[in-house]
Amino acid sequence: MIRGAGVAAAVSVSLAAVGFAVPVRANPAAPELHRLSLGVGLDRAASVDASYSRRVDAGGAGVRLGGRWVLPWRPDLADGALGVSASRVVPAWGWGWTPSLTLELRWGESQLLRAHQLAVQPSVEAGWFAAAGWITAEVAWDHSVVTHVEPTAWYRRTAPPEARGGWYGSGGGTLRAGLRGGVDLAAGWELGARAGGLATERLGATGPTPWYGWLELARRL
Repeated sequence: MIRGAGVAAAVSVSLAAVGFAVPVRANPAAPELHRLSLGVGLDRAASVDASYSRRVDAGGAGVRLGGRWVLPWRPDLADGALGVSASRVVPAWGWGWTPSLTLELRWGESQLLRAHQLAVQPSVEAGWFAAAGWITAEVAWDHSVVTHVEPTAWYRRTAPPEARGGWYGSGGGTLRAGLRGGVDLAAGWELGARAGGLATERLGATGPTPWYGWLELARRL
């Protein structure tokens, strides 16, 4: 098995091509059932994404369920992420807040290894919601639950013969705090954005880009 403190760093490099951003999401108070979107941004890596969500009303409470596919800025199927999410629908225009939960499977490859990681992303935002748009403050936590790594052929040629892949528990996480918002353009089209700062769970530096930014164009149906 690959051992040592360098495992976490190697996994980070393998997954570095995939942005880990929590999706911009629809206006939480929007009444439309369906939402399709395309986004581009930087969250430790430049990435693009496509997502779909649907509003579900049950017992007087509204929930928006969604799915998301993330690829590097230069698409490469060796790196990517798939996520599913659920968020509370804000019941009325005006001041409000909404929690959300995202579960994401990520995969990536570097010269040393191939990695697959399952991560959870709870977040909450609060602010002003209106038919013409919304603006909120957000706090999010991105936490690795479990990771599987497998050495590449190059690594096997240069490492001890007994080097093998394996499963690893929590690999730490990232904290985010920033602003999120959007405007209703016309006829169901929506432009959303989010930006803020990053820190590790121990409030340390996350790397060369301690900030994130995301831009998204969506169609509500």
